[in-house]
Amino acid sequence: MRLGCRVEFVTYPSAAKILEKIDQDEWDIAFLAADPAREDRLLFSPTYALIEATLVVREESPYRSFSDIDMEGVRVCVTRNAAYDLHLARRLAHAKMVHASTPAKSLDLNGNHEASAGIKQALERFVSEHEGFRILIEPFLIIRQTIAVSCSHSSAGLLVRAFVQDALQQGFSENVVREAQRNGVALAN
Repeated sequence: MRLGCRVEFVTYPSAAKILEKIDQDEWDIAFLAADPAREDRLLFSPTYALIEATLVVREESPYRSFSDIDMEGVRVCVTRNAAYDLHLARRLAHAKMVHASTPAKSLDLNGNHEASAGIKQALERFVSEHEGFRILIEPFLIIRQTIAVSCSHSSAGLLVRAFVQDALQQGFSENVVREAQRNGVALAN
C-alpha cells in the first residue's frame, strides 16, 4: 500500500522452494526465518515474530528432551532448508538428519526416523489429528521470523527494514496481535 504497488501472493510448499527462486523474478519479498546460513543470499528485516521449533515423536518412544534425541542411531526428519534444518545441522552432534521436501512429508513417521522437527503449531495440529504421537515440550529453537529480500535488491532491503521498524514502533493492529497470540506466536519487541 505504501508504495502504491499491486500485491500478488505466490506460495511455496517450503523455504527450500523459496530459496531456489531467489533472483528469478518470481517473488520480491518473502516471509522467512532469519538464519546466518542464508545471509549470503538474503537481507532480513528486523524480527517481527518469534516461533518455536520442536520435535514430534511416537508416544511410546523414550525421548523426553532434545538431549535424548541427539544420540547415535537416532534419525531426525527435517524439511530441507527450513530454519530448523539449518539450526539442527549446526547443533546435532550424534543424531543423523533425514530430509523431506515439505513439512507434511517430514511428518510421515513410517519407520524411517525416530523424530520429526517442525513448527510447534503445525506439530500440535498433527498430534491432534493422529493418535500415538506426542510433542517434546522444550523447543530446541526460537525462530526469528522476518521479511527477506534478495541481496541483489539492496534498496528493497532498506525499504523493508524501514517498514518493519516503523510497524514495530507503531504497534501492529490489535487484530493481528490477537490472531498471532491465538496461534501461539509471540511478537518480537
